[in-house]
Amino acid sequence: GRRRSDAETVGVSANQCGVGITFKLRGDGSYHVKALADGGPAAISNQVRVGDVVVSVAGTAIANLSHGQLAELVLGPKGTTVALELLQRNADGSVARNQVLLRRAPLPALPPPANP
Repeated sequence: GRRRSDAETVGVSANQCGVGITFKLRGDGSYHVKALADGGPAAISNQVRVGDVVVSVAGTAIANLSHGQLAELVLGPKGTTVALELLQRNADGSVARNQVLLRRAPLPALPPPANP
C-alpha cells in the first residue's frame, strides 16, 4: 500500500468544514476568539463575539492544546454540529459560561493579505 504522506494526514482536507472562528492562543494557554469569518456559522449565530474565551470544543477542554489539536476538534464534515463552551463578559462586567452549537460549513478561502 502507498504510504500516506504526513501532509495528507495533517493537512486540512477539502471536506473538512469549520465554524468561521479564528482562534488566538493567549500566554496563559487559553484560546480566545480573535476574529469571525463574514457569513461563517459563528458570525451568523450571533452567539459568538470577538474576545470570548473558548473553554472547550466538542466537550474537550482546549487550554494548552496546539493549534493542530484544536483544528482536529473544530473541523469536521459539512453540516455536522459542534458544541463550543465560551466564557463571555456581560455588559455589567460579570462573566457567563455559555454553550453554543454551531453547524459546520465550508468556509471561503481566505483572501490574500492586502499589501500595506
